[in-house]
Amino acid sequence: MMRTELYVVVCLLLATGTSSSDTRDQQSCQSLTSMHLDHAEVVSATLVDAAPFKAPPNPWFQLPPTTVPAHCDVRGISRPTSDSEIKFELWLPPASSWNGKFLQHGNGGWAGTVPTFTMVGPLIRGYAAPALTTATRPPA
Repeated sequence: MMRTELYVVVCLLLATGTSSSDTRDQQSCQSLTSMHLDHAEVVSATLVDAAPFKAPPNPWFQLPPTTVPAHCDVRGISRPTSDSEIKFELWLPPASSWNGKFLQHGNGGWAGTVPTFTMVGPLIRGYAAPALTTATRPPA
């Protein structure tokens, strides 16, 4: 269910325009916060300029220097059941550089998170790249 809703977010944003104008991209990105989705909400949507990737503190392995392309950073919460709360992050390329594809990441089992650096490569290649940031059960 969550994968379907993320795919809907990707398609709706990228279908809103094909202009590479910064103003148009900013408006398309910000408009996601008013989108209605069953079982999910977009908490924030921010246009991010291209910049060097900032590794998390104390990474468990050395990351090569990488520039993250400009993208729309979408953050939201999916609640497919009454006892779930799944926070997600989705990086959307500008419509002018989107390859028309959505690449879902995962790391198996009950891991509950996908490291952000795994989103950089697909974004560079024009994919819309999502990640689960936390999967928790709200307090009873």
